[in-house]
Amino acid sequence: MKVMIISPIRQNPEVLGLFLKSLSALAIQYRNQIEIAYYFADDNVERQSTALLYSFQKTMAQAPYQCDVFIARSESEHTDCVHDWTPQKILKMVHLRNGMIQAVRPMQWDFLLTIDSDIILHPDSLPEMLLEQKSIISPLHWTNIRKGCHPNVWLYDIWDFAYREYFGEHVSRVKKLYRMNLFFEKLAVPGVYQVGGACGCCCISRDCIEKGLDYSVIPSTTIISEDYNFCLRASVLGLDIYVDTRHPAFHLYEPEQMAGAVDFYKKWYGDTI
Repeated sequence: MKVMIISPIRQNPEVLGLFLKSLSALAIQYRNQIEIAYYFADDNVERQSTALLYSFQKTMAQAPYQCDVFIARSESEHTDCVHDWTPQKILKMVHLRNGMIQAVRPMQWDFLLTIDSDIILHPDSLPEMLLEQKSIISPLHWTNIRKGCHPNVWLYDIWDFAYREYFGEHVSRVKKLYRMNLFFEKLAVPGVYQVGGACGCCCISRDCIEKGLDYSVIPSTTIISEDYNFCLRASVLGLDIYVDTRHPAFHLYEPEQMAGAVDFYKKWYGDTI
């Protein structure tokens, strides 16, 4: 079985170094069961990050693993890696993700793993998702942001976590909070569950791409999110989305979470940084 890992990368060196180290360890650990290839968009604004990316490419090519990198930088853009998602940046991300999908489409692979460069996968997550043989499945991860801790999956629209008992049901704020907690409690139980949307990391079968699944903007919605467009298009195409909660990933969303990410890596990959 062959998996193509794709990622648009604009990241600081410390986070990127750990991300690439985890991908390398994952490939080595399952080298006899899974054939892994990589396709990255170098959107970095820090030279050290670009150097890390090309060093990874050189190292993996010697293993040997296929690893392609293309330049995606624009000199006119801001030189930061912060989570400031303007419509312009989101549209660029749509272009990058779709470009990568089209670039790897002629290549030989069974599943496409799209992953953000601040996600550290549990080593057992990828093989277990592949065994599920789902059209789209995402490993669970939680993000600590100012408004609280939220999962990378939702049930309806974008970031709506409240169950609906029937189509068109109106849910009060109190009931919405109650049902949101029920959903979060369900995610805490190891298993595989159907959801309405996912982001951050998705394992996608080749059949989905052949059916036309991508991140293109849907003109009839005002929600500006490439992940929402992707998930809505999947739903229209009849492709179900699942979350795997058995081995959650670590989302290194802020620099101060680096220590936790390093501990996560050492615990599950058994290595020193």
